[in-house]
Amino acid sequence: MTMRPRSFDDDAATVSAVSDLLRRFEALEDPLPTSVAAVIAATAGEPAFLIASDLADDLTKAVAHYQCGQSGCEVEIQAALTALPLDGDGTYTTRGTVVLSEGAFRCDAPFTIPEGARLIGSGVGTVLYANDDDNMEIYMEDRSEIGNLSISSAPGS
Repeated sequence: MTMRPRSFDDDAATVSAVSDLLRRFEALEDPLPTSVAAVIAATAGEPAFLIASDLADDLTKAVAHYQCGQSGCEVEIQAALTALPLDGDGTYTTRGTVVLSEGAFRCDAPFTIPEGARLIGSGVGTVLYANDDDNMEIYMEDRSEIGNLSISSAPGS
């Protein structure tokens, strides 16, 4: 498992990380998968981070802020959720979003979706897997959301 935060301008993140992502997409010669591009575009105007699975295509990995390995993806997911900006009183300023690319995200431990944050997948091809004992623990604080993904027991169990 490798956590690879991409170079990121804190000021731009506060204004809109999505604009940064869209500029990166436009610079690519080949199009980004439609599902990922659509999800990113839907978060326009709010802070967002993209996490690529180990099975994501090279273009998605090139623009992602984080990349998951074959297991332990809760580390990157939690890091991205925690990195969403806070306002002065310690609550999330907007409904900041962490976007998961298509692919498998195998989690070995629980993670928490902080207050006001969203964790969204790129559709039916985004799957969170419980890696060990078939139990997926995701804690959700007030006003947090999760969607556009599947949650399943470990493959082959």
